[in-house]
Amino acid sequence: MRELIVAVDEDHKRLVWSAESALLKHHNGSTQVFERGSRTCVIWTADLLPDDAAGTMEALTDAGAKAMKSALDELAGKG
Repeated sequence: MRELIVAVDEDHKRLVWSAESALLKHHNGSTQVFERGSRTCVIWTADLLPDDAAGTMEALTDAGAKAMKSALDELAGKG
């Protein structure tokens, strides 16, 4: 899978990318970071086609979310 950066918006803490692979006809993903009091919230959105690719992409997204949490916890001194 090849991922291409579409936009980086540092003011809004938002990253948008697309992914290309034989599995996907369309993919658009984004993450945005929000501060919620003493906590930080990361919203990860992915739109993709075909619908049949959802199971595979969900597994990849779950693995990515775990890796992101681990890296952010380590940066915050929690790891």
